[in-house]
Amino acid sequence: MSSSDLVVVGILGVVVIGLSLGLSPQLFAVCQDEEHAQVSGVPVRLYSILIAILAAVTITVAMRTVGLLLVSALMVVPVAASQQLTGSFRTTHLAAILIGLIAAVGGLVTSYQIETQPGPTIVLVALVIFALASVAAAIRSRGNARRHRVEAT
Repeated sequence: MSSSDLVVVGILGVVVIGLSLGLSPQLFAVCQDEEHAQVSGVPVRLYSILIAILAAVTITVAMRTVGLLLVSALMVVPVAASQQLTGSFRTTHLAAILIGLIAAVGGLVTSYQIETQPGPTIVLVALVIFALASVAAAIRSRGNARRHRVEAT
């Protein structure tokens, strides 16, 4: 990637993150229940188009960075990892963004240090984060189950 590619990726990343965070309540309403959102006065069609555009921009940027085949993993794994750790839409959304950023930056730094392709390295970092989140969720779940058993006796 050239330095101009990095600038474009950075700008588009900031725009996508800014819009998704700034419009989080409206996007949540449209994603959860379009009919309820429409009755509540949310312009569903506008936000549905915006979601499609944000997804297209994200996929385009990701294709340029990690390659076509790894895009789906990079879009799914951070969300799956954040779902292991959080309970609400908002915290899952924020955690997925943070995990994606950590995976991207960590993968780029790691690939530079060990001289590997950046795309697969980014996805491997994301998968390691997912594995750690899964272990943390299992430990938390086991602790909650143990606590409930103690309270029941």
